Amino acid sequence: MVLLRLAAVAALLVVCPAVALAQSVTVSGTVRAERDKRPVEGAVVTLAGTSAEATSDAEGRFTLTGVVPGAYTVVVTRGGFAPATNEVTVAASGTAALDVLLPDGLLVSETLTVQGRLSDYVETSAMATRSSARLIDMPQAIAVLPARLLEDIGALDTKDLYRHISGVVDSPYSSTVVRGFTQREVLVNGMRGNPFGSLEGDVAASGFSTSQFRLTNVERVEVLKGPASVLYGPGEPGGVINYVTKKPKDTFQVRAVTGTARFNQRLGEIDVTGPANASRTVLYRAAAYYEERDHFRRPASEQNLHLTTGLTWRVTPKAALSAEYEFLDQEMGGHRLRGVPVNAAGTFLTDVRWSATEPTDFTTLKAHVAQLRWDQAFARGIRLDSTLRYLQYDREEEYHEPRGITADGLFMQREFREQLRTNDDISWNTTLSIPWTTGRVKHDIALGGDVYRQDHLFRSATALQRSRGGPVGNVALVNPVYGVNVASYGLTAAAFGDDTADIMRSGVFVQDLMAFGAKWKMLVGGRADRYVDDGTNRAVVLSADQSAVTGRVGLVFQPTPQTSLFGSVANGFQRPAILAQAPSANGPHDPEKALQFEVGAKGDLAQGRLQTTLALFRGRKTNVLRPDPAQGPTGLNVNAVFATGEVVNQGLEVDVAGQITPRWNVAFNYAYIDSEITRDTVASIVGKPMPNVAPHLLGLFTRVDVTKSSSLAFSLQHVGDREEPFAGIRAAAYTIADAHVYQTITPWLRVQVRLENMFDTKYATSSLFAARAGNFPGQPRTLSVQLVSSFSRR
Repeated sequence: MVLLRLAAVAALLVVCPAVALAQSVTVSGTVRAERDKRPVEGAVVTLAGTSAEATSDAEGRFTLTGVVPGAYTVVVTRGGFAPATNEVTVAASGTAALDVLLPDGLLVSETLTVQGRLSDYVETSAMATRSSARLIDMPQAIAVLPARLLEDIGALDTKDLYRHISGVVDSPYSSTVVRGFTQREVLVNGMRGNPFGSLEGDVAASGFSTSQFRLTNVERVEVLKGPASVLYGPGEPGGVINYVTKKPKDTFQVRAVTGTARFNQRLGEIDVTGPANASRTVLYRAAAYYEERDHFRRPASEQNLHLTTGLTWRVTPKAALSAEYEFLDQEMGGHRLRGVPVNAAGTFLTDVRWSATEPTDFTTLKAHVAQLRWDQAFARGIRLDSTLRYLQYDREEEYHEPRGITADGLFMQREFREQLRTNDDISWNTTLSIPWTTGRVKHDIALGGDVYRQDHLFRSATALQRSRGGPVGNVALVNPVYGVNVASYGLTAAAFGDDTADIMRSGVFVQDLMAFGAKWKMLVGGRADRYVDDGTNRAVVLSADQSAVTGRVGLVFQPTPQTSLFGSVANGFQRPAILAQAPSANGPHDPEKALQFEVGAKGDLAQGRLQTTLALFRGRKTNVLRPDPAQGPTGLNVNAVFATGEVVNQGLEVDVAGQITPRWNVAFNYAYIDSEITRDTVASIVGKPMPNVAPHLLGLFTRVDVTKSSSLAFSLQHVGDREEPFAGIRAAAYTIADAHVYQTITPWLRVQVRLENMFDTKYATSSLFAARAGNFPGQPRTLSVQLVSSFSRR
């Protein structure tokens, strides 16, 4: 009852700004290209915070009608140009005149994702929606972290971001928990093909990556809350995270970064972009990133090299071809890290710097990514985009796995694992966007299809601990002594076995966002998927041939142009990885299925400079698969999972982002999540929350520009108590804070200082799947300094 009252109050705050009644007038003008002053046809002209919209004709002319007198921000977008924003004041009588010059700078594809930024921390649309509609027009909660926020945070990998997204909390390695559901698969530019590695459909340990996703080439992060199966096929019902990579620009720009931090961190970056010809029809970009650092947990370290290049060819004013290539080389010494042992209450049983790994253990990653994209604009606003993405990935690991504390409580038993995972992925997607009008109904139709193919190899061998007759010795929990020669374990070629997965998935979808006048909108979408999987688990041949149909329906009511109320229902599914279908993995298993209901409210306040979202949701997932700590009936299959029954996650999310004053920007989020396992094969588990779900999550980042050259920022994160019910361990609530200082020394030189975990709080970020693996400790207090040099020229 209290939750409903809070939601009602928050909804009133979001959707009930004052509405002034006044005589309406018109705004008219022309849109021309900044470079040669030619008229621009087909430019979309909108008034931020209103429903007024017009499209320029062949002479570049446009007219906005029904405008209430006042001060507005005009946003103009067109494929092949950067968005333009202009301030205009509309008098109480007559017609306001406005002439707009559109600068070159965006690909056709980018006009689908950015409709003009009105604040450092505000975006008005998202690529992942596969629609050019404003976020306020979509019947679901969507979070977008723009480039300026990522820069201010100083984020290097994805774990720096979770505190800034409502309903999202950390989970081991590359996974995260979104609305109570563990999410392992991510998208890059709306495509599958994670360069840091994954096995599609995996819910165990065989495919998800222990290599953390780096943000060095990421421009923006988008999170679609709730099931996204209609647009992207199989996936977790909590939502989908889409990383949008940096693109070439039509102005010459150079950015160089050097930095250092505690734990011997050293990093450098160089990024160059610009036009390759005088007509600016060919654009290029090349960048290199390097970082090395020790881990606060001994004896671990990390080294990252990331090279990327991009080329854009504007074939015609309405067509563009873009190409991207990335090379990643990550070497992590003393890995794979597991958690630090804890008791049932989550108290660490030894120093948080402790690790079961040896200095000679390692995880290495090498990946090559290539992507081609074609964008085409046709008459009447019709758009086509088609993307082909290729990924080749190898990850080698040699590490000591904790297998349980000895009876005297002094030592950790260990086994040794040597593993190789390789992926060869290719994915293709095509989307046709068609604006259409039937009578008084406006349609924004998206239809398309995608094909995804993955060839996965998992090769492994294990040397057992001494208590099971193996050669691997224990390590002390206090004052551990390292220096084992792993060659003494005697792993020969005969000890290795192969698992293979040949995955093929195809799907077609259609989505229609219909506008019934100025106040009502409806979203209807549907998708059909088919997947054909083959594989082997050692000598056991595996196969699966199944199909699925998903859909969603949403309704939007806009009492004013700046506010909306929405509701939606959507279903989704997640198929088990083919390697989990083996008998030694407790297989075969049926797909997991999900259904979510969501209602909420959105507001674009202060003429679009402040975005607010309130959402209440209830998601139900059946045939839930979870990793088997015993590793199947043989005790040796890391792909083993259990089908445990049903889970219900429900809660409330609040997001506020944007500009409070011209010098004060803020990004705030809060989430309450009630997670409950409603059916399980183990009776004692029923009624408990899903792993690593916190009932209360709060995140805050705020930046104040003290002067034109100096800024201060503060970040706060609170995560409530969590539990890993299958492991029988907990993780206590924590609150941590960061401080930031930004100082511009010259127009081209800036210093950024970050004090992370400023009160040096000891805390656990997440719990692993078994008590023997423990909890991951959080980063201690860390001071970092970066020197950023940038230069641009038209």
